[in-house]
Amino acid sequence: MENKLIVDSKLTDRDDSGYIYWQGKLFTGTENWYYDDDNIGTETEYVDGVPDGVMRGWYRNGKIRSEKFYIKGRIQGYVREWYESGQIKREEEIYNGIALSTKQWDENGNLIVDKRKN
Repeated sequence: MENKLIVDSKLTDRDDSGYIYWQGKLFTGTENWYYDDDNIGTETEYVDGVPDGVMRGWYRNGKIRSEKFYIKGRIQGYVREWYESGQIKREEEIYNGIALSTKQWDENGNLIVDKRKN
């Protein structure tokens, strides 16, 4: 079983192109960012300095805020966001940088946007 490198975002660097480095090398592993109260705010998987895998964000109260999937630095698949209450807020399906579908709900769970690209 391979060990997975997890690094606090305070220990990483970024260049002007957005690549992330750790100890002077392109970073492969999981970068975590924390609120000032030490609760996790985001967790992002990287391969060779770019997002590749899941990026999740949480509210300070620990409830999920967002979830995105990356392949080689590009969002691919579903992007989901939630209200702080836990109610789903938005869901998009992305393929090659293009939103194929978008759904959005109000805080009461009522669907207010439902678009699909033809």
